[in-house]
Amino acid sequence: MYVGRKHTVTATTQKLFPFVCPHCNHEAFALVTGVGQGAGNSPYFLDEGGAKERASSQANDAATENAAATLLLARCPSCFQRDEGAVRAVKGKAIAGALACLFIFPIFGLGLDAMHSGRSSAGLFIFAPLGALTAYFIYASQKWKWETADNRVSFFSKEELEAEEKAE
Repeated sequence: MYVGRKHTVTATTQKLFPFVCPHCNHEAFALVTGVGQGAGNSPYFLDEGGAKERASSQANDAATENAAATLLLARCPSCFQRDEGAVRAVKGKAIAGALACLFIFPIFGLGLDAMHSGRSSAGLFIFAPLGALTAYFIYASQKWKWETADNRVSFFSKEELEAEEKAE
């Protein structure tokens, strides 16, 4: 029997990235808010501090990755266009996960039914709706990435950034 504690951390970070629009070549700096989660285990309660540190480090790394990915999805402040390739890639991953659930869950149910010599189709009746429900949750849990991208990015020109640095 496993005894221990799992520590989870959700981190939010703000990073400054250079931005160049792929459509109009507008150059700016972007202050992007990223969100990430991390987990660390402490088996037998022997490494509580290390588990907390691993969870925090993992969450901060995930938040930085999320910030970089968010910038790819944001609209350009000049031409108001998005990098549609990046948006399609993120949406495609969410749709692929949802479609996998729609196919794999019913196949699993059919497999369970086949193991019972066709006497019952309860596996299909259980796993087909579960597949649809799981597909919905996978898509719904991912769509925030492209729907909130514009709210998590603020653009600044080089002049605005220099003026802000001088003011501090």
